[in-house]
Amino acid sequence: IQLGDMADYTVETGRAHYNTKEEALEILKKAEDNGFVHQITNIDGYNKIFDICNCNVKICNALRTSLLFNTPNLSRSAYTAKVDPKNCVACGLCVESCPAGAVKLGQKLCKKDGSEQEYPRAVLPDKINWGRYAWDENYRDTARMHNTWPTGTAPCKTACPAHVPVQAYLKKAHEGKFEEALELIKKENPFPAVCGRVCNKRCEEACTRGNIDRAVSIDAVKKFVADLEINQDKRFIPEKVVPSTYDKFDEKIAIIGAGPAGLSAAYYLGVMGYKVTVFDKNEQPGGMLRYGIPTFKLEKDVIDAEIDVIKKLGADIKCGVEVGKDITIEELKKQGYKAFYIAIGCQGGRRPNVPNDTAKGTEIAVEYLKNAFENQSKNQRFTKKVVVVGGGNVAVDCARTAQRLGAIETSMYCLEDRATMPASKLEIEETLDENIAINNSWGPKEVKIDENGNVCGIVFKKCISTIDPETGKFNPKYDENETIEVKADKIIFAIGQAIEWGKLLEGTKVTFWHGNYPVADKLTYQTMDSDIYVGGDVYTG
Repeated sequence: IQLGDMADYTVETGRAHYNTKEEALEILKKAEDNGFVHQITNIDGYNKIFDICNCNVKICNALRTSLLFNTPNLSRSAYTAKVDPKNCVACGLCVESCPAGAVKLGQKLCKKDGSEQEYPRAVLPDKINWGRYAWDENYRDTARMHNTWPTGTAPCKTACPAHVPVQAYLKKAHEGKFEEALELIKKENPFPAVCGRVCNKRCEEACTRGNIDRAVSIDAVKKFVADLEINQDKRFIPEKVVPSTYDKFDEKIAIIGAGPAGLSAAYYLGVMGYKVTVFDKNEQPGGMLRYGIPTFKLEKDVIDAEIDVIKKLGADIKCGVEVGKDITIEELKKQGYKAFYIAIGCQGGRRPNVPNDTAKGTEIAVEYLKNAFENQSKNQRFTKKVVVVGGGNVAVDCARTAQRLGAIETSMYCLEDRATMPASKLEIEETLDENIAINNSWGPKEVKIDENGNVCGIVFKKCISTIDPETGKFNPKYDENETIEVKADKIIFAIGQAIEWGKLLEGTKVTFWHGNYPVADKLTYQTMDSDIYVGGDVYTG
């Protein structure tokens, strides 16, 4: 933005056009929203500004020079951040947002005794005898290598897989600023109401308050804040921050899979102003949230409420469309889609590879839970004996679902002992409270069938260890001589999931490793096909 004589000069020479003060302020606001820095050039003297440059720190050479030589005053901005200890909620978003790596996150603003916490500051050139020793040619890597002081940061935020600023939204909720608390959560997690019901609460396990009495009920606060907003007439829709002067992008992006990963991508791309279409082969969006987590744990209207916000951000969700079958990636490219984010999850299941493990009466967990949801309006009661093989949270969900569908006896068998079961402690407690037996340290050896080929029981062998002490890898060992036979009319295998690609990737350049897991960049998730990205369980397993 040019001012005064410079403005007249650039207009007269056909390099610019005049605009109003309001238009200039709008440009400045857009630059700030995108994290740009305003450089004010006043080399002609005090109050003789001829240029306001909105600089992207990632590419601006002037700002790079300032970083290289540690001379912030060379690129001094009229807008500098200052922290007021009374207002800071220690969310850490300033650290994560600063593209220059100019700030680091500390654990606290004050020490235990109330005294001020001090952190070292870089010495500026006007304080020392300046020389080559004082600058760092690897300044960008150095600045970004460590964004936290050695004293650490809040353990609850560190433990959270999404790194939600826990202490920040707790403070906002304490102040009664519930929408601001929700806004902080949604910067990192677009499904706070869902997570408020099914989160494994790693933040509470790491909470230092637990060293005194018990952890803060972080998850309950998150659920309260999210539910409060869901029940309001006016929903919170995040403001779009579009890194473009046109307020939108014309490029179309296709997301394949409407599960948590795909819908999260749609949410954040929508905030950035992209046109997003989500394709899913199921009749309703939500993926495993809808078809994998039982309704008694996660109400489906909560999922719908969270997805409504994503739709209001502009996402077009097309269900009942299986890419690779109903339409191909190549056909979507012809329709103008420039990039593809594949987040189809692990919809298949694994069987234990023992005799008769595909007999009538056996099911894999993901299919069992999906069928239970899709047929819940029908009379699908099963009043016989059910055995669930597996010890994780999915196995627990299957067992508790079978119990609700009328099984006269439901039992679980898993390789791990009680202390090392993958299922959470709370899930195990609730399972036992429902009179479901959990039998530890047993692995399947053979499925028993009757003369008609139907399941009638299962034989287990004693598992003596699950982890190889030398490699630390999963490698179960058994005592083949110690076995038990259990009667069963239905057997559900919840021992792992698998990717089912179908014809989705036909004609693409995507490559695989470890079987059928896609090879992708760890930072960008871009595959060997430059237009295709992957995420969620289909990438991480």
